[in-house]
Amino acid sequence: MKSISEKIRKQVKSTKREVTFVDVALLILGVLMIIFPEQSGDIICISIGVILGIWGLVRLITYFASGKVESFGSFALVQGAALLGFGILFIINPGMLKAFLSAALAIILIVSGVMKLQYAVDFLRLKAKFWYISLLGAIISITLGAVVFFNPFTASKWLMLFIGISLVVNALWDLVSVAILSKIAKNFAAKDDGMIDVESSDAVDTDI
Repeated sequence: MKSISEKIRKQVKSTKREVTFVDVALLILGVLMIIFPEQSGDIICISIGVILGIWGLVRLITYFASGKVESFGSFALVQGAALLGFGILFIINPGMLKAFLSAALAIILIVSGVMKLQYAVDFLRLKAKFWYISLLGAIISITLGAVVFFNPFTASKWLMLFIGISLVVNALWDLVSVAILSKIAKNFAAKDDGMIDVESSDAVDTDI
């Protein structure tokens, strides 16, 4: 039982660190797109390459640093290698990403929305009070991603501006969701520790 609570704490800490890094990076990227909607094409592409590369390194380090049981079935090795490869490719040839930048960012928003949907389901299963916050965030992220993907804007400047605002909103929402998830998981682990203490004391009383 005790190993379960320790595993929860370790998993939450790892997830919180990784998600926070990605969200801060997307937040900075969104701000750049808001400030420089026209001139930041190559900068954004190179920045995305750097973000993907660092994210890939983090995934690879996490994979090799984790135990055999934790790494089994995590796909961290494949994810890390793919992210690192795409990151290097986009840094070397930013024009390649620039051609479908809006579609790539739309996919990021949609995937982020799907992840929020999973958080909402997890919160609901844990009977958390604010599970609907993640559900609302999922709806917003997927909607923003769909708007970017279908691109109703007549000028690329307004599209880049909209994407920047969407990334900022998405990143801030994710940071709040991760903080809530961390608190819920800690409370769950604390309850699990309490159950361990009760069971231990009962076992001692029985032995006596």
